[in-house]
Amino acid sequence: MTNRTIAWVCGLFLSLGLTPGCAEITPQAESPARPAGSVPDRRPLRQAQSEKNDAGGDLRASARDPAKLPDSKSRRSPDTPGTDYASFIRGYSADLESDLPAAERAYRQAVRLAPRNAYLRYVLASVLLRLGRVEDAAKEAREGVRLAPGRIRLRLLLASLETASGRRKKAIAQFRAVLKIRPNRQEAHLYLGALLTETGEYGEAAWNLNQLLKLNRRSAFAHYYLGQIHLRTKEYEKALKSLRSTLRSLPRFRDALISVGRVLELQAKIPEAVKAYRRVLHFAPGNKVVRERLEQLTNMKDGLPPPKAGFAKWLQRSTAALLAQRIVGLILFEQRRYVRALEKFRLVLHSRPQDGRIRRYIAGILENQGQFAAAHKELEILLRDHPKSVDGRIQVSRVLMDLKREEEALKTLEAVRTLAPKDPRAPFMLGLFKARRKKFRPAIPHYRRAIALAPKNERYLFNLGVAHYELKEYREVARVMQAVLKINPRNSNANNLLGYMWSEQGIRLDEAVAAVEKALALEPNNGAFMDSLGWVYYKKGWLKKALKKLELATSLLPDDPVILDHLGDVYFALKRWKAARRAWRRSLKIDSKNKKVRAKFERVQKELQRAERR
Repeated sequence: MTNRTIAWVCGLFLSLGLTPGCAEITPQAESPARPAGSVPDRRPLRQAQSEKNDAGGDLRASARDPAKLPDSKSRRSPDTPGTDYASFIRGYSADLESDLPAAERAYRQAVRLAPRNAYLRYVLASVLLRLGRVEDAAKEAREGVRLAPGRIRLRLLLASLETASGRRKKAIAQFRAVLKIRPNRQEAHLYLGALLTETGEYGEAAWNLNQLLKLNRRSAFAHYYLGQIHLRTKEYEKALKSLRSTLRSLPRFRDALISVGRVLELQAKIPEAVKAYRRVLHFAPGNKVVRERLEQLTNMKDGLPPPKAGFAKWLQRSTAALLAQRIVGLILFEQRRYVRALEKFRLVLHSRPQDGRIRRYIAGILENQGQFAAAHKELEILLRDHPKSVDGRIQVSRVLMDLKREEEALKTLEAVRTLAPKDPRAPFMLGLFKARRKKFRPAIPHYRRAIALAPKNERYLFNLGVAHYELKEYREVARVMQAVLKINPRNSNANNLLGYMWSEQGIRLDEAVAAVEKALALEPNNGAFMDSLGWVYYKKGWLKKALKKLELATSLLPDDPVILDHLGDVYFALKRWKAARRAWRRSLKIDSKNKKVRAKFERVQKELQRAERR
């Protein structure tokens, strides 16, 4: 947690007319210091800043509502940092920065100071859930519901925690209580309908799911669970209709695809069932359960063969209420809403602790949040449960590199090459590790080995091109980037790199303009691409157009020393000496070792001194 974050949160409270004891914890002044090693990469493939994590999620919304903040009556003194307000601020700030252990400590302190505040119980339960401590989270949520029975969000959280712990009756009671308070709450209808489907109470389940469809006729999960009900009540045509409605929204939803195949089997439409199972294998070629069932159907002689153990187990699991949580978590992960995704994944993992895929997603979220030690701990559990997991070992190697344990990372990758010699990811990762150490020449053979195994992989080809770019082998860069664009003409990074490279060389400038404009059309808010276009315009001599693009690039990426250097070049060409000096000074503050920029800065200083003497 930084002082800047604390100050921001205090400002938020003060703007609401609250005085949460910020006086002693808000810094009087703070210099805009940059963390060590944070100088942006000078290469032209610079990306726009990635979307920030959805840290805080519901917490941010709640912080805007004074009614949901700690009760001011519980404070000992309005300006004492040890109050519930100050503790809440510290917890909230730590939560925003994904420091969950610190958030837990601060929220617990706030709860001790304001034990009857239900919202504090809610935020503490949320943090405990994301830490994987489901039972502790349930205890806090239960107390919160006791303190504030009308809080919908608390009841929904408690119901989900009870579901994950297998206490279905308690979960059903909580969802029913929510619907008494808010009859149109879609989430409650969905999860209650799913739970009732799992427990075989099909009448009430169908009613809740149909109520959800009245509120949202496109709800893929409502259609899915209705399809499961119809399958079990042998209403096969209705089941197909519901499952196909699910697949219109989620065409790669594996459980829905398998369910379609099962319905077609039971209707004796074997060729269509085979086609459905093959579609599953198109999306998930490693699915052994479906592959075994497909072999049974293609080799059947007399009547429909009974399912093998794996397929029978899937049939039981296909109605699981937590399946919806799992898929919602995956969707949230794809949307980069990592806080909510982590909550969903923790619920699933508590119920199914050996779910390797979900554990890998949790580790991925922790990686994204910079919690590398925690990510490594999750992956160690994964490899204990699944010692032959190639995906797990690849991910472990990446985390070990982030932890600066490079020798262990390389040994892990060598083990992957032994386990799966035809998997291209191991040589690719070896290439990345070499490139990370600025060893671009040794990286190239590894990239080429990966490309030999996966010749149409854009990422592998692109990184090979970057290695050649760093070695100033521009002909090879052009060849590789054109190969990438042949596979995918809409690859924005390849278009940008190609255009930027040509502009640096001062050749094929019209083609460079077209390439970078195409990249920018695909990612209009990418500051790096905006810089590339401004630089191409500068090389063309279009100084005013270049200035406009580079100023916009600076607003998108204000701390990029390369963009500031380019901006200084344009100002200098326009004889705006002071503006050029200002841009180059900012660039040097970020990257003080750049000799070329320092030389430019000294040159403009001389120009200004000469102008003053006149």
